[in-house]
Amino acid sequence: MRSNQPLESDGLQFWIDTRDTHNVHRATRYCHWFVASPNPAGGRESASCGMLRINRAKEDAPTINRGKVTATAQLVTGGYDLQLRLPSSLLNGWSPQDQRLIGFSVAVIDRELGWNTLGVGADLPLAEDPSLWSTLELVGG
Repeated sequence: MRSNQPLESDGLQFWIDTRDTHNVHRATRYCHWFVASPNPAGGRESASCGMLRINRAKEDAPTINRGKVTATAQLVTGGYDLQLRLPSSLLNGWSPQDQRLIGFSVAVIDRELGWNTLGVGADLPLAEDPSLWSTLELVGG
């Protein structure tokens, strides 16, 4: 990840709405935007993950303690294997026992190939409109 330009790096961007709200067009304090990127230079950290503020949000979600996020990456043929561990305690307003549905969207970013998104394309305001995000149902395993 280019530390001074996280949005210009190859990697993954994903959005989580812990309340799965589809009837508002501006993010709330329950909406989170994460950016994760492999670090091909290696070193101590093979990947990084951070949280960004959502443009035009009614309220910002509390910032996260980046030390609690585990991010690793490996260079593989044709790309990267990027793994993240994001503890539920970092997601504002989420109680896994009470809320099985979350709003979710993801975009895989390649500086040469562009965006590959889960649902709507980058031509819509995906990064700031939670009504465009999909719903995930989380079930115990």
